[in-house]
Amino acid sequence: MSFRDIHSKEELLQAVTKNTNLSVLLLHASWNNHDKITKAQPQIVNSLRATIREHEGLSIHGFAMKVDINDDSMDFFIGDTTMDDDVVMDDANTTQINIKCIDELPALYVLNYSNEGMIQISNVPINARQILSWSESEDAVTEAMEKAISSLAIIPSSIQQNTRNFEESKRMHPQQQIRLFIAGDRSQVGKSSVCLGILGTLLQMNYPPSALAYIKPATQCEKTQLVTEYCKKHGIQVCPEPGPVVYYRGFTRAFLNGETESSDVLLKKITEEVDKIARDKTVVVIDGVGYPAVGSITHTDNACVAQASGYPNNNDDKVRIPPGVLIVGKRGVGDAVDSYNLNSTYFRSRNIPVLGAIFNRLPHEGYYSLENCKQAVTSYFVQNKDTSGGEKVFGFIPEVEGIASSRTEKNDGDANISSLELAMEDAEMFIVAFGKFVDVGSILQRATHLRDIARRNDEGPVGHQYKRARITKHKDALKLNGTMSRSQLTRDQIEQSAKASGAAGG
Repeated sequence: MSFRDIHSKEELLQAVTKNTNLSVLLLHASWNNHDKITKAQPQIVNSLRATIREHEGLSIHGFAMKVDINDDSMDFFIGDTTMDDDVVMDDANTTQINIKCIDELPALYVLNYSNEGMIQISNVPINARQILSWSESEDAVTEAMEKAISSLAIIPSSIQQNTRNFEESKRMHPQQQIRLFIAGDRSQVGKSSVCLGILGTLLQMNYPPSALAYIKPATQCEKTQLVTEYCKKHGIQVCPEPGPVVYYRGFTRAFLNGETESSDVLLKKITEEVDKIARDKTVVVIDGVGYPAVGSITHTDNACVAQASGYPNNNDDKVRIPPGVLIVGKRGVGDAVDSYNLNSTYFRSRNIPVLGAIFNRLPHEGYYSLENCKQAVTSYFVQNKDTSGGEKVFGFIPEVEGIASSRTEKNDGDANISSLELAMEDAEMFIVAFGKFVDVGSILQRATHLRDIARRNDEGPVGHQYKRARITKHKDALKLNGTMSRSQLTRDQIEQSAKASGAAGG
């Protein structure tokens, strides 16, 4: 990629919308050192390539514009654009392109031409000195480039094509799909709310509903999820509730007695349901249950469910490539980080990659306020980035009134319908806050990066021989799951027996 000089707003508009979906724009002026501007361009190219390496096949172009070359270029840059948003959205069908005015030149922007026919413009948050001395500020400018790219809704060019109708465009290739597994450090920490926030934010990032899917493969609670109702309302593919595995009353003891389906059968049902709902989707959000070890007594814990929900492997002799796990953590500092480390270790010990964390329900004020906890917890992640395998903290969510419970009762009564409508209003408010405080773009980038690393390794994320040994050992330990004769009872039979014995749960 090389930079092309442009001289007007109209020329930029035509260039950005012609056979490309990502551009970088370098604005400079006659008073800037020409040699330094020219020298910076290949360094910008290299940084951009490194930042978007996960987006295989993405079409990229670079443009340079001297803003004081004529009246049109001056008008292009000088104005009253004072929006606080990181990204400015403009309709490509108009000649209107707004650049957020800054204090100095040169300045750098990335532009994304979305499949909805919109041009997204994001400033790369670095100063003029850093642009002119790029090599001396490599770490800072790389981080700034990543931030600018992550704020854009980048959909791979394989589904972008030359049409603005996603349904008529080429279907998503399975190799490019992103699967996210959302886990929590405890029950009721807000996993389903985070799923809701991710899906809602993706819609705001111009991902069409037809490109998204949501599923909760295993559950302890059969109440209607607010995220499920939100998906139905907005046309996002969702698995009918409950999912394929339900930990109903008496289930675990019945399993141990050989009276239920085996864990192999349960995990196979999860795989089939996830693959079914994931067909032709760009992003699939998979909701975990409880804390990571929930379900371990039946060998259907969150690590097993994540593995079963993973990307298909072209070689049938290999296990699936697991999705990246995003852990939802509690408020606080010490306990929050300690709990994260305990739970992330659980997944890593089972060879399930961990993306990082989101910390939920932080108060606005006090010693444990969002800003205080954010500063301390972020410092921990930064200090330990070299030993954590690149795990990141992607955001800190404030307490949002009305969203404390993401479950809602649903029946045909007018009162409950009204309650659902209010819950939907709360959901929309939560999504706005979520998009402000959580970097969803970076979550997708890291998930894509870990997925591609696993695929580039012929043996998957770990050595195939080790995988085979671990799986064999796991099955040998589970005699009643494999070789034990199972006399299966119905759910009603198991629940009635458990109820008669005084059982309260699974």
